[in-house]
Amino acid sequence: MVLDAGDALLNDKDPAKSTRGESSVALMNAIGYDAVTLGLKDVTNLSVDELRQRIEQAEFPMLSANIYVGDSEELLAEPYVVLSVADHKVGIVGLTDTGETEGVTITDPLEAAREWVPRVQQEADIIIVLSHAGLETDQEIAANVPGIDVFVSGGNTTSSQPLVVSSTGTVLFHAATSRPGYAGEQVGLGRLSFSKEGQLTDHEWQRIVLDTAFEDDPEIAALVQEFKAAAE
Repeated sequence: MVLDAGDALLNDKDPAKSTRGESSVALMNAIGYDAVTLGLKDVTNLSVDELRQRIEQAEFPMLSANIYVGDSEELLAEPYVVLSVADHKVGIVGLTDTGETEGVTITDPLEAAREWVPRVQQEADIIIVLSHAGLETDQEIAANVPGIDVFVSGGNTTSSQPLVVSSTGTVLFHAATSRPGYAGEQVGLGRLSFSKEGQLTDHEWQRIVLDTAFEDDPEIAALVQEFKAAAE
């Protein structure tokens, strides 16, 4: 699966900036992403209407279990998705970091996890949380909400190695922290082993730097150039 823990739509450079995230979603569609959570910067830099357009454009679930439209009880995005992988049902929950921004209300990610993880457990035997709440908050959630197998964590706190929460066995991965002009230079590659019952039995993880040892994918590179030319 190809997963992202948020703040992936809009950064400081074109073409993402000039297309209001449209180019980002188009490229993620082309790469074949399976699920993405919304981060606070996505919500801060795009209006509710623009976010709805990006969600509609995406050929993958764009998730958040704790972003509400205005002061209503309407979630902006789907809180979770269940995907079939091999002989398992994998539930993926999205969590967004809290903060104030116009047009939406972002609630406590811990409380959102407490509400939604038990619901997802009724449909899935493996649960992955995509979270942009930050590593410290993710560890708190992992320790207090049983049933989560893996966190894919985003935010500004990094960890060079997987973290395992002893009380629940939840494993947390964090690939990289973006900085202006340098997003997407690193990816995390995880290999997870599960029993037939959906119990996590083993994990391996490594951080990969996408340097010159990796050739550009011709299709993706052409699409990037197309968007860049249109932005000029």
